[in-house]
Amino acid sequence: MRVPIFVTLPLVCLTIGLIWWQGTKQKNFTQAPADAALVTVREKTLLELKATDSIAQEENTTAIKVKPTKLVLPESEEPQKPKPPTLQPQDFGELTISPALDCYLPVAERGADVMVDLATQLELKGEAQRALLAWERVLDATPATPEQQETTRKAIARLRPQLPLWNVDPLTTQRIVLHASCDRDRAAVIEPILQEIAASLTETSSGLIDCKLELQAGSKPDASKPRQPVALWFQGTAADSPASKTLTIPTLPEQLPEQKNLLLIQIYKLIRDGVSSQSTLRPLVEPPSGSEAELWLRSAVTRRTWSLWSQTFPQKAP
Repeated sequence: MRVPIFVTLPLVCLTIGLIWWQGTKQKNFTQAPADAALVTVREKTLLELKATDSIAQEENTTAIKVKPTKLVLPESEEPQKPKPPTLQPQDFGELTISPALDCYLPVAERGADVMVDLATQLELKGEAQRALLAWERVLDATPATPEQQETTRKAIARLRPQLPLWNVDPLTTQRIVLHASCDRDRAAVIEPILQEIAASLTETSSGLIDCKLELQAGSKPDASKPRQPVALWFQGTAADSPASKTLTIPTLPEQLPEQKNLLLIQIYKLIRDGVSSQSTLRPLVEPPSGSEAELWLRSAVTRRTWSLWSQTFPQKAP
């Protein structure tokens, strides 16, 4: 319920007036106080002052001198010093000049972490060719961890299709012969597969090698004798060229895709064995156990590795 304003205002004024009257009705503001009253006030005040003088004062404290000591934080709490930048402008190279196949080898001496950082930065700059070279140095020039190798293979598989062949000059191409031998029936089945693989090796090496197939078909298999295994090896075009070691496959799967994958795995093993003798290259990783042998050849073998491996096979004199 609201109280009307014409009732509220008089009540407010009446309340204030009553309070003021109650507090001042016995006061006389027009005459000076009597002398006796002033004496009483003075005596009361002196007594109150003496009471405060009896309160004990705080004693002056003497400062204690403490020898300053060096504050040593626990190791986990020590402020971290800013790390120096891992990459310097000169590490990227002269971006306006075409790089060499062994580009970034000096940077690779500083470890896989630096090379991964450099490759990533080059890719962000849009320098795809140089980024691919930097990623390749992670594999063939640093002791990268399995996780770093996996990241690198994915990057190489992503960048390779975007770039043209590294070598388009037939005069500088290393010619390699993929030799195979088996019985006549198997030769008819695997020859198209091996021809396809040889062409794939040429393309996978970015034009650095020219791989040709030489298939030696034996006699027709005899049902009463064990079948001749499939033998594979590499050799140069020169008559006295050394050959790689020979790998044999006793039996082949029935399905053509499985046959191709098995042949690719054996070829990868041959290349891996040849690379192991190159002191300037990191060893190739173990071959895959699944059906990814072709992808493995495209992403785990760098172009520099193809070049140095192929040079171990002398060429036929022109």
